[in-house]
Amino acid sequence: MLHNIFYFNSIGTVFDLSKPQNIMPGDMKNMFFSLIIFIYASNILSAQTIKVIDSEDRKPVKDVAIFNQSKTRFGYTDLSGKFRIDAFNESDRLYFQHPSYENIDLSIVQLRDMDNIVLLQYKTFEIEEFVVSANKWEQNKNEVPNKITPIRMAEVEFVNPQTAADLLVASGEVYVQKSQLGGGSPMIRGFATHRVLLVVDGVRMNNAIFREGNLQNVIALDPNMIENTEIVFGPGAVIYGSDAIGGVMDFHSKKARLSTGDKLYYKINALARSSTANNEKTAHLDFNIGGSKIAFIAGYTYSYYDDLKMGSKGNENYRRYEYQQWLGNVDVIIPNTDPDVQVASGYSQHNFSSKLRFQPSEQLNVQFINHTSISSDVPRYDRLIQYRGGSLRYGDWYYGPQKWMMNNATIEWKPGNRLFDALKIVAARQDFAESRHDRKLNNTVIRERYEEVIAYSVTADFEKEMGKNLIFYGLEAITTDVNSTAGGRDIITGETS
Repeated sequence: MLHNIFYFNSIGTVFDLSKPQNIMPGDMKNMFFSLIIFIYASNILSAQTIKVIDSEDRKPVKDVAIFNQSKTRFGYTDLSGKFRIDAFNESDRLYFQHPSYENIDLSIVQLRDMDNIVLLQYKTFEIEEFVVSANKWEQNKNEVPNKITPIRMAEVEFVNPQTAADLLVASGEVYVQKSQLGGGSPMIRGFATHRVLLVVDGVRMNNAIFREGNLQNVIALDPNMIENTEIVFGPGAVIYGSDAIGGVMDFHSKKARLSTGDKLYYKINALARSSTANNEKTAHLDFNIGGSKIAFIAGYTYSYYDDLKMGSKGNENYRRYEYQQWLGNVDVIIPNTDPDVQVASGYSQHNFSSKLRFQPSEQLNVQFINHTSISSDVPRYDRLIQYRGGSLRYGDWYYGPQKWMMNNATIEWKPGNRLFDALKIVAARQDFAESRHDRKLNNTVIRERYEEVIAYSVTADFEKEMGKNLIFYGLEAITTDVNSTAGGRDIITGETS
């Protein structure tokens, strides 16, 4: 048999509720008195515990040193940012100290007025800012004539962008044109596509098929593996060659970090994200393991984006009142129950990145880098909502899977000889595969165009200090193989032309 027993340990009275009770008036008085003492004691105990939190994100701050004026009483906050102050005197003034936050001091009375919640403000450190994009070598930003806007990893984590195109938007200085959900064509001061250069880990992404029309290649980059991005405004052709007349967007992926001690260094990051606007489901995992001379980092991201739901006060021209489906070998027009849902705009994408680093000495650093991106078919939404003669113009319009793989070998050597103080050689191969598909409504023939590009590049950059002057020079060789095919395919019979 189960027994329900009610305890008041402060008095020692026990009532077994499974049996009839004869409660005397004195017992009732004891119970009431015990309850009062219990509540009072609880308030006293909670009043002796304070909590230290960050003033911006309201997260607890651990390892905050707390001490009185004479430092005779001393302690640290725990993982929850909490600390018991019952050992301090009522007249004590408490000092709060942490290397990342501004120091403050409060009296016991002030703590009570603040409900025992202490807010610490993050300490701002003024340090010199360095950039790489201006001349491919790290240089003080104040010594660079170009306007350069950096986007650091902390900003990326705060913005939490879905794609690399959204990452550029976060800078506030790059306009990104998006004809469809799976798009993002960056523009700098009116220049776009083959007039602005995309650089990834020292390798130019632009190739022979970059056209005047908008390009979506930037979404092949994984924003979760980008450590920092530098946007160079103005011509950069002297340093980077063709395609940099409007500016440069230089992406640097996460570094493979070495161990600075005797123990192996390791770090794991994981991310899961869901967004209601397009029912996004993203999962990311990356890990870094490093010894004293060899380090390895790898990361994988999968993103799925369903049809985008636009805002109710959006542009009327982008609403989807009806859409097409191919049913029974004919195009069928189906009314859209929710015109704000942009039917046939979703897509998915896989990204994999890895980096192997070997640094036997301070003078030599060797890296092998791989980036791989594969998307699903990407619908061209702005074409799918076009009308002609009062009916939808297209039955199909989409980009085929966008595939990109880059393999990169980088050597940095600092011998300090007569010819140069530092040398950087970057050799890379990139494989691109893209296609376009469009079919008029009620037409069985779909037009298709496929491109396959293999791009090889070798870059050598040198740095030499001569007295008070610093000289940068180098050379680059690029070759590109393009294979392009086009034709029509009957979606019923499969015949091609």
